[in-house]
Amino acid sequence: MKNRYIPILTTALLFAFLQSVKAQSISTEPLDFSANEKVTITVDVTGTDLDGVEPLYIWAWIELGEDDINAPTNGDWTNSDEANVMTKIEDNQWSITFTSLADFYQQTAGTIGSKIGFLIKARDGSGGLQTNDQTLNVEPPKFTPSVFRVFPANFAQDDIVTIFYDRNLDENTSTNSLTEYALYATALLESDETLEPVAQEEVQNRTDLLFKDQGNGLFSLTMIPAQFFGVRSGQRIRSTTFIIRSKADAGIALAPRVRLPFQPQK
Repeated sequence: MKNRYIPILTTALLFAFLQSVKAQSISTEPLDFSANEKVTITVDVTGTDLDGVEPLYIWAWIELGEDDINAPTNGDWTNSDEANVMTKIEDNQWSITFTSLADFYQQTAGTIGSKIGFLIKARDGSGGLQTNDQTLNVEPPKFTPSVFRVFPANFAQDDIVTIFYDRNLDENTSTNSLTEYALYATALLESDETLEPVAQEEVQNRTDLLFKDQGNGLFSLTMIPAQFFGVRSGQRIRSTTFIIRSKADAGIALAPRVRLPFQPQK
């Protein structure tokens, strides 16, 4: 369900609708993008029912068949949220830029999958002031080698998360020569409370904080953040800070600290 208004089409309305389908133009920059990349959607509504209408809004969803997920900032069909207002480029040409689809939909790349749907509408979409449905293909997340990475890149506190450290890409000789790595981590809750499950001086005594040697210089540690940080019922993590350090010496650590924002829990 897209939760949008579907008018009963008379012959005249059907003809106008078909004309809008024919005239509407859509482009993206870049042409191909994943759920974790910045993307700009541009539309030209010349010759459609939205010709001359200002301002325009995007109404978006994740294409999952009968279980489509609406963008949390859609608002109401008769009163779109200002978060979804588009930027006017010139007459009848509008665009909107997303830092990433994962941020916009507040979902992980895995949930977003391979296709998103959207339409363009007036603030009040009743009376047929909308385009036809559109879909865009979403590429799988791109793998970029780095010293530190997290999979999935966007996650919620109850997701399974794996932290990777690639020693081959680490130019710091004090850390790339070690054989055992451990994790020190804190979590900042939405209530501004900080959770520290294990103090720095105790990390070396915890086997569950040790990274697993995957071979060829790659190390990993897998967790479920809510369990790892001991999040209580009703609490929500806003962000985490991770430090990869020597198991035996807290003074030898991968710098800088890595702070990861969280997606709202699904």
